[in-house]
Amino acid sequence: MLPGIQVPLFCLLFLALQQTLGLECGLVNLKAAPWSNQTASKPPQKHDLIIGGEEPKKNEIPWVVVLYLDDNYFTCTGSLIAPNYVLTAHHCVSNLPRPINGVYVGYGSVVKKQMRKVKVANIFDHPWADISVLELSQGIHKTPVCLPKMYNSECQLEKNMVVAGFGEHVGADFDPDWLKNGTIFDARGDVPEFLLWTNIEQQDWTKCEYSYQKSEFCAGGLSRGVMHGDSGGPVMKVEAKRVVQIGITSRGVDYAVNHRVFQNEIYVNVGYHAKWIDWVTRGTAQFRSIYDPCNVS
Repeated sequence: MLPGIQVPLFCLLFLALQQTLGLECGLVNLKAAPWSNQTASKPPQKHDLIIGGEEPKKNEIPWVVVLYLDDNYFTCTGSLIAPNYVLTAHHCVSNLPRPINGVYVGYGSVVKKQMRKVKVANIFDHPWADISVLELSQGIHKTPVCLPKMYNSECQLEKNMVVAGFGEHVGADFDPDWLKNGTIFDARGDVPEFLLWTNIEQQDWTKCEYSYQKSEFCAGGLSRGVMHGDSGGPVMKVEAKRVVQIGITSRGVDYAVNHRVFQNEIYVNVGYHAKWIDWVTRGTAQFRSIYDPCNVS
């Protein structure tokens, strides 16, 4: 082989390998709004989104996707965890007939109308948790989110989390003034055409109004949280300069507190199911270690 040909062939092999393995996970501009101000200590001040959140710019949260039925009916949110795999909530797909037909994933934009779509080829359901993994008919060459090798939700109450989704939204100043304090109600809002995010913080189990399992955790806050259509979306935090998805939006409850919405939402602990996800995705999902304050030597 001529020496001059070795470099182009090497480049072609490298590009082919990159397409197969996918991009490095969780690498985004950490100076952007979703990640630069990971705190739930102050009420949101800007847009009327989710329950008090903001609209991200392109490529700030590139792994968040939309689930569609029959190519047009929006159902839930999900996250790209490998070129050919999307993580979502099981209840989003539990009623679909098998084998799968007519299920699509929208990706590549924070605006629904600008998304490209790829067909779902197969669905893997966890035997008991609210988790499903969608296998795509062709790979998506976008940055996937990192997953945790383990997340000890019982040890630490994480205060710096970001949740994102394409579900309904109401403003942070939404005022259920017709309800008494402590009244549980089902907050409903408009369905936006774009992705939304907000900050939430983990709640102690004694303060959570919703029962949950050891493999889940409770999070939310005053005038912040998720709504219908956000199910299956990611709960994320920055760890070692990468974004890691520690939870999946599952279910929850809203109740009135001083004319504001206070939410307790249950999120599936992704780290608790890391081995199952790794097995289903054939080792293509990328996992990272999460700091555990209860296991420091």
